[in-house]
Amino acid sequence: MMLLFFMLSVKYKLDNFPSVKPLYIYGLVAIGILCALNFNRYVRRKNVNLMVLNQIPFYCLLGILTLYFASSFLAPGREFKDFLYFAYWVILLPLLLMTYINDKYCVPELLFLLCKSVVIFAILTSIAAILTFFGILEYEYGSYILKQNLWTFTRLHGYMGEPTALGGLLGFSVIAFSYIKATKKVNYGLLIYSFL
Repeated sequence: MMLLFFMLSVKYKLDNFPSVKPLYIYGLVAIGILCALNFNRYVRRKNVNLMVLNQIPFYCLLGILTLYFASSFLAPGREFKDFLYFAYWVILLPLLLMTYINDKYCVPELLFLLCKSVVIFAILTSIAAILTFFGILEYEYGSYILKQNLWTFTRLHGYMGEPTALGGLLGFSVIAFSYIKATKKVNYGLLIYSFL
């Protein structure tokens, strides 16, 4: 999960240039493969009848996706790429729900693991943002440059690329840590809360 978070979130916006996300496509491919393998294992293990796809809601979803595809294909610009991202997540989320929603033993453990990964990732990301802010950490590889952006030189962002993205991650990590603290005994809880 940590590796997937890293691949999906590493981003940098150079001044007056489009944002660079060097690992985003790899992250999407990895998630797609994992979900497909997991769903395949679930179908074989539970002997699921896939005739559920031969129903009106499924055809409505296909119709909406076809409409989005046609409108994005005819429009100039980045609409087609946005459609591909949208379709990808629309297809993946039901697969994830179908795989885990009925497994009462797996859901709490998976949720705990996800929340723990979010908190650890947020702490590591914040440390990288602080080091980048003070100029201790700088990195350049091809078109990807990790350094403090001139437009947001007074705010932390690190490899998230934007202060807003880092703030969203930290806010979500506080919620995730609250869930962890409510379900398990946690050492250094106040210290982690203070840091986040």
